Amino acid sequence: MSAAKAEPAGEREGTVRPELVLIRKGASDRVDRAKRMVSRATGWPLVVRGAIFLFGLIAQALAYPPQALAGAPVLALMLIALLPTLWPRTGFVSGFYILTTLAWLAATTLYDANASLTRLFALAAALYLVHSTAALAAVLPYDAVVPPVVVLRWLLRSLGTVVVATVLSAGGLFLLNRTEPHTYFAATLVGLALTVAVVGVVAYAVRRR
Repeated sequence: MSAAKAEPAGEREGTVRPELVLIRKGASDRVDRAKRMVSRATGWPLVVRGAIFLFGLIAQALAYPPQALAGAPVLALMLIALLPTLWPRTGFVSGFYILTTLAWLAATTLYDANASLTRLFALAAALYLVHSTAALAAVLPYDAVVPPVVVLRWLLRSLGTVVVATVLSAGGLFLLNRTEPHTYFAATLVGLALTVAVVGVVAYAVRRR
């Protein structure tokens, strides 16, 4: 009986050891791959990843309540900002957007954080810049040799989009505050028409590519 009971235990040990070896080998392969990536990485792809991390930190600082911006929680915010930085091709980018949006909602509803339009515009701009730079990093290999003008043009285009959107939004709010209540419906229709026009222009530009 004792010998019969010992055999299953030995079989279990025999199956566990190969699994541990595979796990250890997988971890070692990932470490080696990370070392190769760091050794072969070129300057401008690293600049793009650094821009993602910077814009991610700015978005976190704008979204979270002031209580989370001091002490140990800062490390957690840095780890969250690393998600789109290290994995721009994956769902971690969308996860970053969701976490940041939920943090903004919690900060403004549960912690009575400042919910001014200026802060909201800044948060939207930071999230857009994370999206834009992550899109560039997703198609830019870490060891690519890229002319500086390509990256700078992309960043300037993204910043230009933020500036134009901010100016148009501020102008729209200014005009809205100066209009009579009965003109809101007409303004809504005009806004919808402009939105459809912008979507049409973007779709046409994509098809031409």
